[in-house]
Amino acid sequence: MQLIDVNKEDKLIFQHNVITSGRYDYSACMLDILFMVLSCLEKNKLEYTIHTHDIEVITGRKWNYKQLREATESIGSRMFEIDTPRKL
Repeated sequence: MQLIDVNKEDKLIFQHNVITSGRYDYSACMLDILFMVLSCLEKNKLEYTIHTHDIEVITGRKWNYKQLREATESIGSRMFEIDTPRKL
């Protein structure tokens, strides 16, 4: 893996512990996809392409196409809940 310089004007880089300690019913594959997308977030960008190889290099896990497709479909129907001190 190669580290690249990030243009801070194009990236929004925020990570809070609540992301990793939130309540969710996500599989390991779904979490790998979610965190990969989070690592790629850019201001004003609405579509993202992530590559299987990148996930495998970072996580050390191998996923086949069927697992990735099913996990991606399931993400849209799952709740990711984060507790905050404020009530809505």
